[in-house]
Amino acid sequence: VHEDWVLGVAFVGHGPDALLASASMDQTVALYRASATTHDSGMHTAHTWELWSRLGDVGGAESHGFFGVTASACGSRILAYSSSGGLHLWELQEGDRWVPRGACGGARRVASSIAWEPVSASYLASCSEDQTVRIFAPVCPEAARGSGGEGARRRWTELARPLTHGYDMRALVALPRPRHRILACADEKVGRILDGTAGFVEALERAGAGSGRTAEDTERAHAAAVPPLGLSNRAVSSAARPVAAAASSDTSTGMQGSATPDDPEDGSAEVPAWLPISAPAGDAFPPTEDILASRTLWVETRKLYAHGNDLTACGAAANGKFVLTACRGRKEEDCSVVVWRTDTWERVGVLAGHRLDVTRVAVSTTSRSVATTGRDRQLCLFVDHAASDSDVPDFRIVARVSAHKREVRDVCFVGGDDLLLTAGRDHTVTLWDCALLRSSGAPALRRKFAGAAPAALSVRAAPRPACASAANVREYWVAIAFESGDIQVDALEVGHESAAATWRALAAVPRHLAPSMRATQLLWSPDALPRCCLAASSEDHSVRIWNVVQHTADNTDDSKSAGV
Repeated sequence: VHEDWVLGVAFVGHGPDALLASASMDQTVALYRASATTHDSGMHTAHTWELWSRLGDVGGAESHGFFGVTASACGSRILAYSSSGGLHLWELQEGDRWVPRGACGGARRVASSIAWEPVSASYLASCSEDQTVRIFAPVCPEAARGSGGEGARRRWTELARPLTHGYDMRALVALPRPRHRILACADEKVGRILDGTAGFVEALERAGAGSGRTAEDTERAHAAAVPPLGLSNRAVSSAARPVAAAASSDTSTGMQGSATPDDPEDGSAEVPAWLPISAPAGDAFPPTEDILASRTLWVETRKLYAHGNDLTACGAAANGKFVLTACRGRKEEDCSVVVWRTDTWERVGVLAGHRLDVTRVAVSTTSRSVATTGRDRQLCLFVDHAASDSDVPDFRIVARVSAHKREVRDVCFVGGDDLLLTAGRDHTVTLWDCALLRSSGAPALRRKFAGAAPAALSVRAAPRPACASAANVREYWVAIAFESGDIQVDALEVGHESAAATWRALAAVPRHLAPSMRATQLLWSPDALPRCCLAASSEDHSVRIWNVVQHTADNTDDSKSAGV
């Protein structure tokens, strides 16, 4: 029946009509039905099982076959899984017909970084050491098939897989303009700019997560494909022929400090036969694993060449005018952060200050300040000295301090440009007043987790204050991730004097909902309170999203709490 090893079996349903399913490395699930029953002298029953149906695709996109199979209690759904992290789901329809359905899978190795869509938080991008970039969005399967209403329940699912790379992914950031653009960094010396396709915009609208089409959406490539022996995702037009990924007269050869358009060498190459020109209305939605693996790529429009070592971190301005990339190194000249203009993709600055790997790059909401942390325990603050209407930033270092006694793992701005938070492996989270940091290098407030508390590995303040009083006291929600996997949300109250800031515990993610291993990054959605989402990527291969809701006790504004 199978052409390769059989690695899993399961019964589908109960009683005399039950089926037997077997999963094989030949990328198929075989279903058997009992066709005859015999009784021996000992009154034992023997069944003759015959092949009834076959699910899957021999020679399809899944190169490692199925490792196991299971079924729902009622027998109406079958789920197979593979070593690539793919989940394959089939649902029983009328007429004994099994229809493929989308199943929310995930990475098979460490989820290293996440990024919210910066305009409306319509989706969450993640990258992983399994060498993929994935897009998750809230989808209503019933509404997508035309049977759901306004109040239909939505669930987060994988909507696209923009990049399947040859190196472990380390960091990514989403740019605010143009929309659906991502900078991805991996264990290589090149940063890659990915642009969403028209097919992705259609899928986002079909999921109900889109915010309407814009003029720039009409200029998007219809899809993307990797040509035979190719290393980059090339644009495919609606006419079913490859087109240049970026029309440009740039003659750069890809030398140090350059950005090259990822143009194909020959525009006449044929499109792979499996790449659809338009998604048929009857296609499974959300997309199934085979579609995700081969038909949801984004176009690589640029490669950023500037570093001599593998990239470790990246950041983007809130106004979309520049991005930053950082790499590994053991000397100050190797650990510099490079600033790129996004309109011309020219290198316009180098931010030096670290002597070991840069662990995080943070940009303020005004795009006028940049903070970096590194394994050398240093915190560096840079301020833009260019005119506010200039398209070319001019960042200069204004402060460099030893922020923690051990490695500094994370940094973020609180509100605008005035306050910073850092998290270190010395069991502390530190609040910094940027004015005080520039003058004396002293912290405004330290949050010490004493005793046997695990180290704080990530910290993130909500983009907007939860509340503000008449005395100009602002309260920010701060999420902190620990080495144990625990995640808690605190309230940070800041007034005119940052030294008088106070911490107050609000909530903690229930242990059964928290990651089983340490989180690699925390990120608040740009939604306004009293309800927003907190996302985390983790070493347990998962990306988790929680709703954090503000509660007011006795209808008074001075008694607030949060619930996860």
